[in-house]
Amino acid sequence: MAYRVYKIAGAAVATANAIASIQVTKGGRIRMVQWGVQADLDADGELFAIELSTAPYDQTQVNDTLGPVCGLQAQAAGAAAGLCAFNLAVPMAFAVGTGERLYVNAFLFGTADVRFNCYIHFEEGA
Repeated sequence: MAYRVYKIAGAAVATANAIASIQVTKGGRIRMVQWGVQADLDADGELFAIELSTAPYDQTQVNDTLGPVCGLQAQAAGAAAGLCAFNLAVPMAFAVGTGERLYVNAFLFGTADVRFNCYIHFEEGA
């Protein structure tokens, strides 16, 4: 079985559906998702939520969804909040079929902006 790493990179300055996407070339399992995220939360109450999903639309603020694979969220607490950065690795065994698309969606509140790299560690044929 082949092992590969897909990378999705992008930025958002407002709530955005399908900021970036990839198409899986051969079915298998996501074994880990790694996030590198930098966000500018410069006012009290600003927040962002970002997700890797099989759906091309934001579901970060919705219950009973079918698309999300994993994600993260942060909120500013203080008027002088500023730049924050996250590095997060999430192990899993999530099945994905040949030709299926994976999307990064974001929900941003206030004037927050976010930049990200999402590395998808994938085992083909698993």
